[in-house]
Amino acid sequence: MTRKRVLLVTLPPFEGGVPALTSLLAHFLVSRGYDVTVGYYATYGDEPDLVAPLWRIPVGGRPASRESMRFGDIKTVGIGCWCPELEIPYYTSSRLWDRLFERHDYHVVVGGNVLTGYRLIRRGLPHFIWCATPFLEERKDRQDRMSVWRRLADRLFMVPLLSLMERYVLARSDLVLPISNYTADRFRDMGRTGAMTVLTVPVDCGAFVPPPAPAPAGVVGFAGRLGDPRKNVSMLIAAIALLKSEGVSVFLRLTGEPNTEIGAAIAGHGLDAIVEFTGVLEKRDLPAFYQSLDIFALPSHQEGLGIVGIEAMAAGVPVVSTRNGGAEDYVIDGENGLLVGFSAEEMAAALKRLIEDRSFRDHASRQARETAVTRHSHKSWHDGIERAWRQVWGEPL
Repeated sequence: MTRKRVLLVTLPPFEGGVPALTSLLAHFLVSRGYDVTVGYYATYGDEPDLVAPLWRIPVGGRPASRESMRFGDIKTVGIGCWCPELEIPYYTSSRLWDRLFERHDYHVVVGGNVLTGYRLIRRGLPHFIWCATPFLEERKDRQDRMSVWRRLADRLFMVPLLSLMERYVLARSDLVLPISNYTADRFRDMGRTGAMTVLTVPVDCGAFVPPPAPAPAGVVGFAGRLGDPRKNVSMLIAAIALLKSEGVSVFLRLTGEPNTEIGAAIAGHGLDAIVEFTGVLEKRDLPAFYQSLDIFALPSHQEGLGIVGIEAMAAGVPVVSTRNGGAEDYVIDGENGLLVGFSAEEMAAALKRLIEDRSFRDHASRQARETAVTRHSHKSWHDGIERAWRQVWGEPL
């Protein structure tokens, strides 16, 4: 019997949370007997040979595609576009996309936002979209780093056009599965009235477990893209500096490599001796990283969910998070962690409370683990995908 073919439509699978979600879904579908391909739009920054920018068109430049293997054993297809500098072509259809669509029986979108579903709706293909956040919320911090003229053009032209596309998708998609209640509420505010069910991200609570002995008091950690302005790591560094000035024994562990801005902030506060960079960690190394922490900090301006916070909680590490949206789904203030505003002073005060009140820290640790186990299991996620499949295609997965 021929295996049924599934195409997962997504963004470039190189870094960040969305590739992790794509890998999770791809391997689950493979385990159910499906032939899975991941199709993604290639960008000029990642794969310039696949796109045709304006300057290359007069000399014969054309969009192209490339097959490769990612996520271990999943076939992926990167598809280029015309005029990538205009950004909108990343989301629109083309002959290359149409050919890929025609080779598959089912189509699922996995995205940071819903825009990747635009081409499926234009083609009238049944689908569901599993996504993290409204596009503008993940774009705000990017705008702050643009040049003045680029930022002006973005706000006057690109954002309005992409916002129209986003509302078009939200109005017409068969089924939207936001990863948090925060994102679901935002989509309702934007006019989504069709089928929508929150499908959060599962955590392997068998791999992410509490350590045999608690980590030393005052070891604070963060895992994520240090160069992403949305992660607001500079605020966390300022909070650590405040704790140091107050005589609190504290140590900060960061995954990833420092960029110029983060390195300058650490040096400027005189924190070199109490900040450690682990380098970029593989998934298999993350459980040990969390086990080495007393507290996990999530200082982001905005999160669709913030899966790293749930992973830390599965390891019994209480989380101090800003009120960034997604993390408010699982951080229960005063129970399994603390929620704060966006100032270094509030972050420092919350970290200090957990460092100095060990009874509260131990209580929060137990509650954190309980939250991860009961609300973020793979079984509940599997059931959610099963329901989505039946809702869209009227058949069991």
